[in-house]
Amino acid sequence: MGKRFRRFPIKKLPLHVQIILFYILKKCFLFLDILVPKDECIAIFASKSGKCENANIYLPWRRLKDSKKFKAFLVSRSENISSKINLYSLRGLWIVLRARYVFLTHGPNDIFYAHYSNKKIVTYVGHGVPLKAFVFTNHNMNIKEKFKHSLEVPTFSKFVASSDADRSRLIHCFNCSEDDVIVTGLPRNDLLFESTDQLKREFPNKKLVLYAPTYRDYQKFKFFPFEDFDLESFDSFLDKHNIHIFLRAHVNDRTKKKVESLKNISYLSSEEYPEIQELLNEFDCLITDYSSIYIDFLLLNRPIIFIPYDIEIYKRRRGIMYPYEQVTPGFHVNSLSEFKKALTDNDSFSDQRLKTKEMFHKYEKGNTDRLLSQVLGSSFAQ
Repeated sequence: MGKRFRRFPIKKLPLHVQIILFYILKKCFLFLDILVPKDECIAIFASKSGKCENANIYLPWRRLKDSKKFKAFLVSRSENISSKINLYSLRGLWIVLRARYVFLTHGPNDIFYAHYSNKKIVTYVGHGVPLKAFVFTNHNMNIKEKFKHSLEVPTFSKFVASSDADRSRLIHCFNCSEDDVIVTGLPRNDLLFESTDQLKREFPNKKLVLYAPTYRDYQKFKFFPFEDFDLESFDSFLDKHNIHIFLRAHVNDRTKKKVESLKNISYLSSEEYPEIQELLNEFDCLITDYSSIYIDFLLLNRPIIFIPYDIEIYKRRRGIMYPYEQVTPGFHVNSLSEFKKALTDNDSFSDQRLKTKEMFHKYEKGNTDRLLSQVLGSSFAQ
């Protein structure tokens, strides 16, 4: 059962051949899925076929694997993970066939063949509470993508929301029924309340600021989109006010400007820190644009600065689910002078943040156990 399949470079084949092969593989899996009985105590957690270990599936897996009743498996390529499975192995295939529960963060490709089973409870946990439009509400989606989503979305049994407002958004985005969406809060946000001081030790007595924008598929991103901006001069300003900014480009973004020579600006790469939630509570302030990270950060009730320099283009090309001005409590800066004022402000938006937090978050803590309880039912003993 431990024999491993040799991966075949399917993506190098012509598209029509890929479609035919995928159809054949899907039918083969569904046939086996009908024959193989399901084990009510097996749960699988996956994110991008094991390429990443998003906390939305890692934390529930870690919580469940210590259970005496359940067998929890994480799809992972890491050598240091126990109770992991490889999708390209006979053992992995057998466990997936036997599993009753599947938890995903991005979509069907997290486990490329399991989501078509109608004998499994497949839960879409997601990887954030996005402000931007996605799935059926994405303005930039072509006919091919719409057709793909129309086949994939019905394969999910449950969708996880963080609040009633988020629940309504998911119903709209996935075109699903109210009964399909459960409000539990996202497991990854449980990390916000675990004490860490990794950065605080490295930069003592500094105001630590995270700059984490969203990804744009239509143009290159600009970290400091101000006409009169000078990097060295800005670094001196930060030094004067005892501020250190960490730049974190989106995982898909390749437009990184070198800042190695600067004293008060650093990169916080997704390669070195794949799960930002582990460090988020160390930051005193957040800078972003349309990224869902600010919705998580609301739970900490700390200042947020927004730089929506291309908002009209973003609305037109991608779409935003909520009235932007109403759900982004913080300075909206369009110039360097406004940016500096926002960085040195004594927190003018605390009350607005609390109201927005209540809109996006029904719960603060205990999301991991709440998710497992609602999906697994009485079988899961907290």
